[in-house]
Amino acid sequence: MLPQAQLVAMRSDWSPQARYLFFNVSPDGGHHQPDTLSIQIWSGGRYLFIDPGVGHYYTGEWAIAARSWWHNCPTFGRQSLPNNPQPRILHWAPSPELDYAVGQITIRSAKIYRHVFFVDRHYWIVWDELLDLRLKGEVWENFHFVVKRDKLEVRKDGRLVRTALPRGSNIALLTCQSSWTLDREDASRWLAYGDKPIPTALLHFRATSEVATLLIPFEDDTDLQQTSLDRIERLADSRVKLHITRLGNRRVLAAKKF
Repeated sequence: MLPQAQLVAMRSDWSPQARYLFFNVSPDGGHHQPDTLSIQIWSGGRYLFIDPGVGHYYTGEWAIAARSWWHNCPTFGRQSLPNNPQPRILHWAPSPELDYAVGQITIRSAKIYRHVFFVDRHYWIVWDELLDLRLKGEVWENFHFVVKRDKLEVRKDGRLVRTALPRGSNIALLTCQSSWTLDREDASRWLAYGDKPIPTALLHFRATSEVATLLIPFEDDTDLQQTSLDRIERLADSRVKLHITRLGNRRVLAAKKF
């Protein structure tokens, strides 16, 4: 964790094939996009969740790349986040079994807390706690995949989304919300300066106040068997426990209350 820059990195190891999540809790310092609380994910040496802002200034697409809802962060629909939403890293605790980070933004009366758990150096749970949203309207949970739409498989109930790249690492996104409305959007982005753009796909979930996703990089379907994000349990003291099943084994993660 870089406390002054308010950036967190979670990775399985230091090899080029590592599972790696980058968590951005910093404000827009004037030269990057308004995407506070966004994440990026790599696994097996390839991008899986991307930052859409890498490109060329002279193309005129800077304003498109800077759309907050084209990043992997929560937004109020098709509205960009403010440049400085008073971001703070509230918690950071790494260990071999669990890395846990919490970031917060404040937009007028609304607060969004993003909890990121890295479990067993293998998969992530992202839980967004949404408070006092009455003045802002609906919240979108946004995910920008490295693949085009026909390489995304979406289960009918919307609770499982997975990439379908032919070789190497893929990623699965599981939710415990069956009532979310799902919107899709096509894009074309650069992944590195000087490269040609490639087709990418965005998913926008219209969220509720109980928002959690299970993110699993995988090489084959073994990781997804008997795996689910089962429920969000809110305790009497307002703390939350997230109940997960992976490969048939149940686990409970307790989120801190701030």
